Amino acid sequence: MFKGLGDLAGLVKNARDIQQKVEELKASLAEVTAEGVSGGGLVRVRGKGDGTILSVEIDEQTVRDGDVEMLQDLVLAAINSYNQKLAELRREKITELTGGLLPPGFDLGL
Repeated sequence: MFKGLGDLAGLVKNARDIQQKVEELKASLAEVTAEGVSGGGLVRVRGKGDGTILSVEIDEQTVRDGDVEMLQDLVLAAINSYNQKLAELRREKITELTGGLLPPGFDLGL
């Protein structure tokens, strides 16, 4: 009659273990840094693995040239590059955590 309760307890324990591992993963991502670059290094965006931007560096000559549209495009491209590297980093960490058991694109809410 209560045979299924053991399975339910095991499922709850596994869910708690996974939740703890996800929290550990989030904490480890906060310690990792990533960098996005555009214009051959004219603009660099550095940030943490949790998405926090730490710095934006712009080559002085780019500013002196006065081409605001180009500078805006370079900053946007560097941010997008950073976000792509961050997504790759998250995928790698999730694969490590789950042993590749989750389907591609599943991000655990990170």
